[in-house]
Amino acid sequence: MLLRNHDVFLSPVTFGPTLYNPAVYQKSDLPQYYTDYLADKWTNEIILPYPNDDDAVLYLFTLITQKYGWKFIDAFKTQNPKWVRGTATPSFYIADNNVSSHAHSISFASNTGFAPGLNSTLHSDVYMAWPQTGAIFSSTPAPDTAKLFMNFLRNAEFLETINGLGFATRRKLDTSEVLKQKNVDPLGFGRFMSDRRLVESWRFHFEDAFGTPQGLDPVQVISI
Repeated sequence: MLLRNHDVFLSPVTFGPTLYNPAVYQKSDLPQYYTDYLADKWTNEIILPYPNDDDAVLYLFTLITQKYGWKFIDAFKTQNPKWVRGTATPSFYIADNNVSSHAHSISFASNTGFAPGLNSTLHSDVYMAWPQTGAIFSSTPAPDTAKLFMNFLRNAEFLETINGLGFATRRKLDTSEVLKQKNVDPLGFGRFMSDRRLVESWRFHFEDAFGTPQGLDPVQVISI
């Protein structure tokens, strides 16, 4: 089936930058490296999606493990992070967090666009980003509506909501210049995904480390 606008790049998506509730943490308190999360102060405070349940988070954990090794993963597990399904789920937990309790109040694999009142900030360690793509099927019964939707996904208001880091695929809106950032290769995720044998190998390794995904389906979480 032919596609129209098959080369349209939408908003960049990032995982790795720190997501937090500014009512709970000051920016100066946040970890700068993943190894900082091994400090006692972060025990029981981290919430993350299962890496073996989402390809983008899987890639992020692959980058982390390639840098720090499986000894880091073993040590990280002792911090008792809360594992959930869906990349939006951590942001909901953090947004609803009672400021008198820090339990499950920080993440590095979610997004400010999912819940209000949260902040996201880059750290000094590796992270991942990739440009999402969009297309319109040539057989669509509502081509004008489809074009309006595609334009909405590329407008400034939406891009600022979904990515508070100043990254965008539209050059004039890419105030932070994602292609010039350190510690990230925006094209790396695409290369990673093209090798399905490698992807599944990493997935099984993380399933051995963290177990099979448990909890509510992400769609159920969003509907609550």
